[in-house]
Amino acid sequence: MPATTVHRVAVLVLPRVIPFDLGIPTLVFAQRPGTPYRMTLCAAKPGEVATDAGFTVRVTGGLNVARQADTTIVPGYTTDARPAPAVLEVLARAHDQGKRIVSICTGAFALALPHSLRCRASSPGTVIGGPFSRRAAT
Repeated sequence: MPATTVHRVAVLVLPRVIPFDLGIPTLVFAQRPGTPYRMTLCAAKPGEVATDAGFTVRVTGGLNVARQADTTIVPGYTTDARPAPAVLEVLARAHDQGKRIVSICTGAFALALPHSLRCRASSPGTVIGGPFSRRAAT
């Protein structure tokens, strides 16, 4: 039986993350027998991260997890605060290295900011298109 290569998935939890959006990749990439994925939650700093629903999520991984990941997923978050510069740099480096980067809903805002994907992000949809375009230009 051939050895299975492990695909490392980092779910980058930003402050005021939307719990539903965080739940999607954690369910899809949860470790199960026979799957090649190893999913880890990470944040700018390990510890408690506030959700937009009034509770916190305990995150054990730091940005080193995202740096080492094959795929980084950015769940939706309340976009009233800009992600930390270190977060944007990790996303930019992953992009420059040709790694997979996925956003869920408003997670695309983090990808569109300058110094993340060098302003080459795709649109997250028409509902937030106006605010998305304005923030991507700043």
